[in-house]
Amino acid sequence: MDSSKVSSFVTVALAEDLEHARHCQRMLREKSIEAIVKPNDPMADSEGVPVLVRQELAIRAKEILTVGSASEDFCYFGFDDAAESSDGEE
Repeated sequence: MDSSKVSSFVTVALAEDLEHARHCQRMLREKSIEAIVKPNDPMADSEGVPVLVRQELAIRAKEILTVGSASEDFCYFGFDDAAESSDGEE
């Protein structure tokens, strides 16, 4: 996938390992949300395997992952403030 396409994506979860990141990705794809897993991302500023979705689907993706992983403790959820804000303000 080219870098310009990935730039419209935001991180919605940090999984503890690649297996769990792929699990998050499958959960999102089952709900028709395109998700990208970026193992060994040199740009990641925290530990974990990033799971990314299109910015406009970030809140819905978080809801799906929160419900889907409620009994499993393997994802750390995070958003950049602009992804959660409806008006784009930080």
